[in-house]
Amino acid sequence: MMKERRQYGAGRNPPEQIRKQGLKWEDINSAFHGRIRTGAIINLKHADPLTFLEDALPTFRIRIKNILKHYQLIKVNSVFCGLYEKETANSVIEEGKYFQTKNAVIDGETNLKEWWEELVQDDLIIQLEDFQERDSGWKFKSILNLAVNINRYEPVRGSSYIPLPPAIARNQAVINVKNDDDACFAWTVVSALHQPVDNPDRITSYSHYSTVLNLEKINFPMTIDKLKRFEKQNSISVNTFMLVKASNGSLKVVPARLTKQKMNRHVNLLIVQDTYDDDNAEEIKYHWCWIKNLSRLVSKQTFNKQHKVWICERCLYYFYSEDKLRKHEVDCSEINECRVRMPYKEKDKTIKFKNLSNALSVPFIIYADFESLLKPIKKQKGKNSELYQEIQVQESSGS
Repeated sequence: MMKERRQYGAGRNPPEQIRKQGLKWEDINSAFHGRIRTGAIINLKHADPLTFLEDALPTFRIRIKNILKHYQLIKVNSVFCGLYEKETANSVIEEGKYFQTKNAVIDGETNLKEWWEELVQDDLIIQLEDFQERDSGWKFKSILNLAVNINRYEPVRGSSYIPLPPAIARNQAVINVKNDDDACFAWTVVSALHQPVDNPDRITSYSHYSTVLNLEKINFPMTIDKLKRFEKQNSISVNTFMLVKASNGSLKVVPARLTKQKMNRHVNLLIVQDTYDDDNAEEIKYHWCWIKNLSRLVSKQTFNKQHKVWICERCLYYFYSEDKLRKHEVDCSEINECRVRMPYKEKDKTIKFKNLSNALSVPFIIYADFESLLKPIKKQKGKNSELYQEIQVQESSGS
């Protein structure tokens, strides 16, 4: 008699793997447009969030690799759910708390371990610690699950000429080439590398991009996900910025994609849209432009000074000398992918953890007590030290 052999597909873990990792994957139905899959990594035995997230990586990686067989690009975010409790005057309240990571792109070349550690694991641990440090009164009790949302990703595609928004055009910080094809990215990079004296907005002022750039296996319209290949083929690093509508209705410059390594030939590009009313637009057109002067472009949203400043391309913070900017960039390139807000007020310059009652419990605690007598001795000089006392430990009389 043949034994039945069970198959474990993309939505199921084999029992031995569940027992070993202390977690399992469950698919969840989703009604969101563009959603490929929503699943939850269920916690079975983990008490520590960091260990849970570390052990969840293999399960996550299996699902992502299966999906990348059918989709070239996806966007993924996660939601950590933990059970918290708070003591009140009459009872103890239990409540689930949710901590969400931002959507981030994954393609076939993405290092999933590095992606997970930076954008999920580290991000969630920081959020959990910040929540504990606030005067919330909530105490962590247990891990429930980690939801994983996997979405289709349709990257920004450049198009033919789009006029700059009036507020941006007035700054005269951006060169917008009037191309009539889908190669606005290529014309924009050429405009940055070979700056003409007159008429920088006309394609007739430049050599054709095909004679300047290596565009092998790069098709137009250009998308952000192709920038890594372009940088490698041309030894040109590219930072990309976009315009978003702020709460007051003005347009704000934000980083869209920052290069991993700044090269000798480097360009800052701006993507503009034909409309910023995303809710009512059926289809949005995008267009690449060259940022000639980043300091002037972000001046109103960053500082209100009339004299020259130096802008960090990564966090958009400003400095009054090039030397200070260079010192800042060394650390900023390692830790920041967004703008930094410095603590100007004295009360905000010190952070300390004071709610010890909300800390995670430990499995055991040791109280040790000993008494010692420091007996003076003849000084003995060593190479890097000097011996002048001897510790004589005495047995404690305390209980």
